Amino acid sequence: KQWYQRRVAITAGTRFKRTPGVGGERVYPKNTYLNWSADYYGPLWVPKKGSSIVLDETNFALYKNLIKKYDSEKELKKIEGKFFLGNKQIKTYTFRKSYYWAVGDNRDNSLDSRYWGFVPEDHMVGRPVFIWMSIDSKKSGLLDKIRWERIFCYVTKEGELVSYKWTTIVVLLLLYAVNK
Repeated sequence: KQWYQRRVAITAGTRFKRTPGVGGERVYPKNTYLNWSADYYGPLWVPKKGSSIVLDETNFALYKNLIKKYDSEKELKKIEGKFFLGNKQIKTYTFRKSYYWAVGDNRDNSLDSRYWGFVPEDHMVGRPVFIWMSIDSKKSGLLDKIRWERIFCYVTKEGELVSYKWTTIVVLLLLYAVNK
């Protein structure tokens, strides 16, 4: 049996065939149609409070547990190709909360949203404090990939970046000189 890698585009009306995944790992959503892996995942739309989706086979698999667990007191069900929230038939769903998709800083060794799904905004604890490195993977060349305006930045409570780039560089150079 040959295993191969496949990226899946999620668009309304897309139907998925069952295909072998990479490495046999089971990632969110645990669904036989998508069969994603931690390395070949998505793309995926992350719901924001007040945004709506038209329910279809694809997004039913993606958002069913999210709606049932966090967004509604009622269960989202599919019966004979029709969607029901509780006992009421619906064609669209409007999210009552905002959600996040959390990926760990050591992507290859992180158990993150790829395994346990969306994080409701009211479940988020803490905030970023310091950005020590930021890389743009879409650019080529090491020096072009580094987002120089973001490295060594403190993040304020308001989300503003305060750069300590030059202070950090001077301290590192002084430590290097002293230890030489």
